[in-house]
Amino acid sequence: MINEVPPDTLYDFYRFFRNGRVFVSNVLDHFPTIDDQNDFRRGLIGYYKIEDNKITVETFFPINLGQYVFHYGEIKQDTIVFTDSDVLHVSKKDKYVKTKGKGIFLYSRPDW
Repeated sequence: MINEVPPDTLYDFYRFFRNGRVFVSNVLDHFPTIDDQNDFRRGLIGYYKIEDNKITVETFFPINLGQYVFHYGEIKQDTIVFTDSDVLHVSKKDKYVKTKGKGIFLYSRPDW
């Protein structure tokens, strides 16, 4: 899932795995490449849970001796809109849309 943002800005993206794990990262000034989306060294790892159309994402930030951050959102078709977070400010305009199309080859698998 990729955050819809204007050009020349930061592109956040989430990778969700069937086993409840999630990888969160971002790149500047370009749509995430295949290498960006498969490089777990440049991002945050965590877990997610879906109940009905609600999603909770827990990520680990390696700052201040480690910190867990929870994001809460709603799923509407192929879109996630994050509406709240326990630490960071979340704008209701932060929405992530499932990527579609050719050229997406996600080969890396979570090991956490």
